[in-house]
Amino acid sequence: MKALVNSLGEKRLKLAERPLPAALDGDEVLLKMVASGVCGTDLKLVEGKISGASDGVIMGHESVGDIVEVGANVDSALYPIGSRVVMQPNIVCGNCPKCDKYQGINDNFCDNHSAYGIIVDGGLSEYAKFNKRNVRRIPEEFTSISSALIEPIACLLHGFWRIEAAVAEVRQPKFLVIGAGMIGLLWCRIFQCEGYSDIFCTDQSEERMKIAENLGVKTVKSSDLSGNNHDDTYDVIIDCTGYAPCLTLAVEKVAKGGTILVFGCCAEKAVTEVRPFQLYEKEVRIMGSIIYETEKEFDHAIEYVWKMEQKGLLNLDDFKIGKYGYHDVEEGWEKLMKKEIPKLILIQ
Repeated sequence: MKALVNSLGEKRLKLAERPLPAALDGDEVLLKMVASGVCGTDLKLVEGKISGASDGVIMGHESVGDIVEVGANVDSALYPIGSRVVMQPNIVCGNCPKCDKYQGINDNFCDNHSAYGIIVDGGLSEYAKFNKRNVRRIPEEFTSISSALIEPIACLLHGFWRIEAAVAEVRQPKFLVIGAGMIGLLWCRIFQCEGYSDIFCTDQSEERMKIAENLGVKTVKSSDLSGNNHDDTYDVIIDCTGYAPCLTLAVEKVAKGGTILVFGCCAEKAVTEVRPFQLYEKEVRIMGSIIYETEKEFDHAIEYVWKMEQKGLLNLDDFKIGKYGYHDVEEGWEKLMKKEIPKLILIQ
């Protein structure tokens, strides 16, 4: 069995031969993997920047596969052989004080949180096994490998649902997405799916800006944003960069009564400057967002991504996503690291 493995000691991706997963526990299902996405989290994992990650773990937390075997405690009527499922990678204990407080709201705060592809072997392999609680059936008509985008879009939808009420307060809201990587581009698509049109995106890469423009998004140069044109403000700003000074920029450019969502993951100790008077004068909302509620929100994301697919908003070629197999995945990985492609999907 071929698998993409993270080696923290060498800080690089490895294509390794692994045996088929061992015999299934009663609550597990075995999948023949179909497609797996590789994202910025995986890059950080390989670079050793994810605390608590397991050395030598098979990567892959954005994975889709077909069921080939089920454990003794798995209802085959609910999980029939041959059915296609998406893997929900986050594992919560359900017993800690945080789970007791936030279950069904934000169980991603679990004190004992773990995840397939980071702590436990994930889906970047030919076969993989997961607990039945971590797989969800997807519509039979959903044959496109864009179903590998369900997990990241679930993260975005968690953020959108956090700011949804604030967005609804503004007539004809004007949006700014900072960062035109894959996550920023998907944010633009969600706003389009919701029927909004006044959407701007900014990035230091002209190539990424061109992709955004081809998606029907307006672009603004980062150099133009740093000016003192106070008339050029935005009601909703999503920072997807993980670069702390962008929060300073967002506070400068947010309109009165506006909302800022910090979505990109900054370094844990990164700091930036914000003028509190601006928060006071503008009545600014600043929110954060991290993954999603693993049951309710992830299930809703499957329905939402299916809706986006039907609207033609998830054509992988529109995003310039790299699609690779095992024979050339290392080439794709190099392109991803050099930011020549916004995302890589391993097709198996």
